[in-house]
Amino acid sequence: MENQKNIVESALEAATKPFAFEINGQTMIANNHGDRGWSVEQADTKLQKEPMRPRGTYTLHDCASFISYVGNHRQEGTQIIINADFARGRINTTAQLDGHVGTSAGWESWKAEFSPTKTPAANAWVTHDKTKLSQSDMASFFEDHAIDIVSEDPSNPQIFYPTSAAVLDFARNLEINKSLKFKRSVREQDGTQSFEFCDENDGNTATRLKAFEKFGIQFQPHLNGPAYFVEAFLKFRMDNNNGRIDFWYELRGLDKVYENACKEIAATIETALGESIPVYYGSF
Repeated sequence: MENQKNIVESALEAATKPFAFEINGQTMIANNHGDRGWSVEQADTKLQKEPMRPRGTYTLHDCASFISYVGNHRQEGTQIIINADFARGRINTTAQLDGHVGTSAGWESWKAEFSPTKTPAANAWVTHDKTKLSQSDMASFFEDHAIDIVSEDPSNPQIFYPTSAAVLDFARNLEINKSLKFKRSVREQDGTQSFEFCDENDGNTATRLKAFEKFGIQFQPHLNGPAYFVEAFLKFRMDNNNGRIDFWYELRGLDKVYENACKEIAATIETALGESIPVYYGSF
């Protein structure tokens, strides 16, 4: 009799203690509140030995890292969405790692994203495009970015441009003559231009500085991506009131460069992952 009593008391005591159970793979905890009944809540995931499933959005900084991450974590249901506006040089790529499979729903809570980041060189050249600068500022800009100046277009090696050293020489002479007054420009027989500067106190003393009409630059539009060639035209304008001369450059075909860079990113992703992972163009 005593044994039966103990069994009943143990059963009643156990019935009042919290217990765990699963619903659709989620661990739930049931708590007894006496006269107020029971409550059910999801278990604190921090107390679990390991997470129920991977989740989160991971942002990758270059195309190679995106391909590597998706390749290492792909599973059934992984799919890639490329949202691109090639004409405007824009591309955003998302890998839904736990997406839907046929008519079976996936969690869609684990993603990898990649949008190309402009390099410092690209930002500098694009930001100063068509921006008027003084002689001193133009000289400083050329000196700071001389590493990007090239004398040959890889796609058209028959055309030659001033070397980086020649552009630097021009820049240094601009700096040296910044205190002189601009007098006039002269077009040479070879198509280049020369600038004449004179001393404020002696208008007959002239200093001639040979310039160039255009030059070439080559830089990476996107972080860790390939470099592209861009042709730039040197422009100037004189203020007749004070003899000041402003310089600027105009980049030709820049939009096409970014369009091609984005197309190359899309093609690289498709080549690397497209055979085993569905790749779609669009947005969601």
